[in-house]
Amino acid sequence: YAESIGEDSGWLDQLFGGPTTTLRPLIRHAKGHKTHIHVRFYNPVAQELGRRAYPILVAQDRIKPHTYFTRYRARKGDMLGRLANRFGCTVKAIQRANRLRSTRIRAGRTYLIPRKGKVAAPPKVIIPQRRLPPPAAGTRRHSVAAPDTGGSH
Repeated sequence: YAESIGEDSGWLDQLFGGPTTTLRPLIRHAKGHKTHIHVRFYNPVAQELGRRAYPILVAQDRIKPHTYFTRYRARKGDMLGRLANRFGCTVKAIQRANRLRSTRIRAGRTYLIPRKGKVAAPPKVIIPQRRLPPPAAGTRRHSVAAPDTGGSH
């Protein structure tokens, strides 16, 4: 439809992916979503506000703290209860993470130890260059100078 109303085909290829562009398309189809599309916008302000609100929401029990895992190779004499104390979690949590039915562990085997913690800081913001459609045929882009206010700077 867009081409039939005069939209530039190169611009459409940039938006949706096509043979004339090597850029990643801005609008992509997600498998299983035949009747609609999802458009995601990157918002660094919202990301920072979420990072700041996270510890408050965890403290108020509105959300669960982020769980990550530490790998631990068991040594001879290790016991699940001591590992739980050492890493600040419960025996049940270690059992769940490793699908253990009992509290026995084997030396030399690596176990996942669940940890609770802060969310990672978001990566440095990299904003890609804005992609604009080409100017319509017969039009020119121009800039307008700021009005002179008469004051000296």
